[in-house]
Amino acid sequence: MIFNPNKDLWLEPFLESLGEPIVTNPILELGCGFGQDTKYLIDKGFNITATDISKVRLAASALNVPKAKHLLLDLKEPFSFENQSFSVILASLCLHYFEWQKTIEITYEIWRCLKVNGLLLARFNSVNDKHYGSVGHKEISPNFYQVKDMSKRFFDEASIRRLFDNGWEIKELEEMTIHRYSKPKVVWQLVAVRID
Repeated sequence: MIFNPNKDLWLEPFLESLGEPIVTNPILELGCGFGQDTKYLIDKGFNITATDISKVRLAASALNVPKAKHLLLDLKEPFSFENQSFSVILASLCLHYFEWQKTIEITYEIWRCLKVNGLLLARFNSVNDKHYGSVGHKEISPNFYQVKDMSKRFFDEASIRRLFDNGWEIKELEEMTIHRYSKPKVVWQLVAVRID
């Protein structure tokens, strides 16, 4: 898949926060998809471990960004990384497919794999994301819908704060409209730090 890595420059304001580009511990990217964010950071000199559950998307990302390390990872399973393995974890629009308890468990795995004072940059579907499923679909549980062939969760501010109320310090949380896809998408953008 061909894409424009400069279409959605959401990571640009955080480049300084990510530290020196080449670091001993790589950045972990969850749900890398076709590698748009992966390519952006590799091009800036960062060391990325990119993961996804889809073999097709992972192979496409590896083709698009051969300098990144690529690993198959199912977020529903315990992560295969040691405690405190990463200083930075990215999770852009990949944490919304799960029942609430499973979402809590995945958030714990992210916390476990981050170093103390490590940085999480994440984006979540907003309850106001009307173009991509927050209205007009069968509700499985509150703000969790069957959208075509997949389940999708949509977050309000309170649910994100509840998800990150233990072991985290939320530095920034902002609802915004992004233009990564064919239609505008409303997301919550989170910057959080692991505390111990």
